[in-house]
Amino acid sequence: MSLSLTLTKGRCRWEPPRGTDTEKLKVYMAEHHSAPELRPELGVNGRNGNEGKIRAAHLLIKHRDSRRPSSWRESEIKRTKEEAMNILLAHEARIRSGQKSLGEIAISESDCSSARKMGDLGFFGKGDMQKEFEEAAFQLKPGEVSQVVETASGLHLIERFTNESIALTIDGIEVNERVMMPNKDIERVESAAALGSDTKSNAVAIADEFPPKVTPLVT
Repeated sequence: MSLSLTLTKGRCRWEPPRGTDTEKLKVYMAEHHSAPELRPELGVNGRNGNEGKIRAAHLLIKHRDSRRPSSWRESEIKRTKEEAMNILLAHEARIRSGQKSLGEIAISESDCSSARKMGDLGFFGKGDMQKEFEEAAFQLKPGEVSQVVETASGLHLIERFTNESIALTIDGIEVNERVMMPNKDIERVESAAALGSDTKSNAVAIADEFPPKVTPLVT
C-alpha cells in the first residue's frame, strides 16, 4: 500500500490506500491522535474550553529543601539548592545552544512525573499552578524558554508551546487536529515530511512521535 504525504506550513495532506474505510480512519485518528483537552470543542456561549489557558512543558530539579524532596528518580533527594541550580544551569546551556530540547532532557532528568511526557503539563490557566511558576509561564512567548524559576517544589525551566493546526485530508474530507509542540519539534516534523515519505508506516511514525497528550503538574 502507498500513502502520499505532504506537510506545508503546518498542514498535512495525505491519501489513504484504495479501499480504506474513511469513516473508520477518521474515528481512529480522533481516538489515537487527538486528546480531549486539545479538541476544538465549544463551551458556554460558543467559546473554546481552553480560552485563557496556555500549554507548557517544564524541567524540574528538586533539592533537599523542596516541599517534597523525592521523585520517580530518587526516593530521597539530598542535593543542596546550590547543587540543584548548577545542574539546571548546565541543562539550560545545552538547551540554549541547541544541543538538546527541554523535552528531550526532561525525559531522563526532570524530577516531575511529567518527564515521561517530555515535561508536558498540558493546558492550565491562572490559579492552577504555584504563583511563581504561573507568572513566569504566562510571561513567555510561544516557543520561548524561561530563565530558572524557583518554587516550593524546586527549580524549573519552563517552555511555552507553540500552536500548530495539522489538517488531514481524507478522500477530500478535511479532518483538523490541534497539536501543541515546541518550534524545534515543528521543524523536525516538517523536515521529516519534506523527505517525501510515501509509505503508511513513515506517515504514522511522524504522527506517533508527537501525540498531543497532557500531564498534570505533580510535585
